[in-house]
Amino acid sequence: MTRTTLLLLTSLLFFIACGKRADNAPTSGNAYRWIEKAAAQYQMANYDSAFLCLDKAVKAAPDNDTILLYATAERTNYLVMNGRMAEALPLSRKAIDMAKKLNDHEVLINMYSTAGILYRRLGDTDSALIAYKNGANLAKDVDEKDYVANLLNNIGILYAHTNRYDEASSYFKQAEKWALATGDTIEQFGSLANMSAMRVKQGKYAEAIAIMEPSFGQIMEAGNVPIALKCAAPLLNAYVSIGRTADAAKAMKELRPLMDKNGQVSNATMGLRETEAKLLHAQKRYEAELAVWNTIDSLNATNQATPPQKVLAAKARCLFLLGKTQKAYPLMEKAFTISDSLKNSDVEKQLSEFSIRYKTQQKELEVIRLKQEKAEQQSQLMTIIMSLSIACAVALIIILTFVYHRRTAKQKQELVMHRRFIEGMESERARLARELHDGTCNELLCLSMKLNKENSQSLNDLRAIRNNVRRISHELMPPRFDDIDVSEMLRDYLTHYPIEDCAVSYQAQEAANWKTVPHDVAYDLYRITQEIMGNIAKHSHPSFIKVKLQFDKHAIALTAENDGTNENSADEYSGIGFHTLNDRLKSIGGTATQHSQNGRFTMTITIPLRQ
Repeated sequence: MTRTTLLLLTSLLFFIACGKRADNAPTSGNAYRWIEKAAAQYQMANYDSAFLCLDKAVKAAPDNDTILLYATAERTNYLVMNGRMAEALPLSRKAIDMAKKLNDHEVLINMYSTAGILYRRLGDTDSALIAYKNGANLAKDVDEKDYVANLLNNIGILYAHTNRYDEASSYFKQAEKWALATGDTIEQFGSLANMSAMRVKQGKYAEAIAIMEPSFGQIMEAGNVPIALKCAAPLLNAYVSIGRTADAAKAMKELRPLMDKNGQVSNATMGLRETEAKLLHAQKRYEAELAVWNTIDSLNATNQATPPQKVLAAKARCLFLLGKTQKAYPLMEKAFTISDSLKNSDVEKQLSEFSIRYKTQQKELEVIRLKQEKAEQQSQLMTIIMSLSIACAVALIIILTFVYHRRTAKQKQELVMHRRFIEGMESERARLARELHDGTCNELLCLSMKLNKENSQSLNDLRAIRNNVRRISHELMPPRFDDIDVSEMLRDYLTHYPIEDCAVSYQAQEAANWKTVPHDVAYDLYRITQEIMGNIAKHSHPSFIKVKLQFDKHAIALTAENDGTNENSADEYSGIGFHTLNDRLKSIGGTATQHSQNGRFTMTITIPLRQ
């Protein structure tokens, strides 16, 4: 039974005994009796039975807000203990809203803590930190020191999971002080367990053992099953990692009754089973290790705490070491198939297809440019020929002029068509940005949660992939100017522009009313700025970039100045990007000029405004 569950049920039973609610109807009495039965079932670790008792309590008093609040909170805790995080999150939010309405500080603090755990396990670290801090602040306001310790521990865990170890250590130490101040040994042991687990994650196994080993006997004697299992996990992992298999085996023997009591599918029990498999592997007891992995595999149907490909690969490894290669190869092949399928999602395929189409479009625009240059060269060549042959000059000029104008008209038409295509691609980019952000990022997030206990390079690679996908989705999404004007949008973009060894500054005319700039002009100005910055970063290698934006009732002027080498400036401003920039300017009647002086290169964009 978890500490928070015990506190909730104890509080409710006290509430019932004191008669805080004046409702003595038979239905409420029945509901209270079901609550008492749920508490008894929790104490015996019969979580499924406790869950059913809570359902009956709600059915017995459907209009009793207090009964509904406690039942909702306990359902949330039950789902968390069984690893069903996605189901638990909406219940935790509902419980928070109900606790605020009833002004129940204890349940509200508890649910803030639970919500923080859920957000962290689901990868939303920002929301987790907010939930934890809301709970900690409320606990301090109402002088609940034990809850303050609990929430500081959770904040420390959050920082440890994001590899910010110094900050995590600070919060763990604060939590230990608060726990000592209130005499809460459970939170004190929890702080030690968190610190030890962090050292294991860092590979500092000796330090992890030194933190946990002196108190482990006292922790076991305390008789709190969840905290004992939590403290045992980092200690056993450290034992096995440095070869102290005898100590690990002895501790595991003491823990097995507690694991059975805590429930086979609880997160703590599942984690220790993986540690047990690791111990058996170190002892070269491959048959026993295989049996543990088979148990984990069967329990994954209820709580998939271990990724299926990891289980399959471990079973295949055991079979191979036992000489059963015919059975090992299909399992390993299936593990690879699952891993490969994660790399070939539908959205990733769509992104690849989009990239191919976009590159093809760039090539087509380059072909048009080369054709136009070739036509101009032919025109110059024929001019020379006309001077040598007056007799053929008139005929040749007429023919070439006709051909040239025909080609130019065709090329202009093609440019218009490609401009429309680019606008369609902008729409496609926005759609894919939403798909990436709402689909792939969340799928990668779920996978990272499943890999959370591995502490492997795969998890780091997966997080890097997720960060790249988020960055790509933000780059693809077109800007919106409903709540922000173009000046603020450019300030945010330029302030965070990722260019090394270069100072980027931005200045906008303060007195200007930027919100009056039409959205289509603001959109094209934003995209033009992106193109200019990309060209400077790619070709110029500057030490500074100064961007200035001015505005009056007639026009907007944007000036970009840099001190780069500009070795490729001729190619830079005659390539695809510059043609796209010109197309945007033509569509809004704008112009672009550039000049170089005293080692500084300046481009000025002028866009007239409609009256």
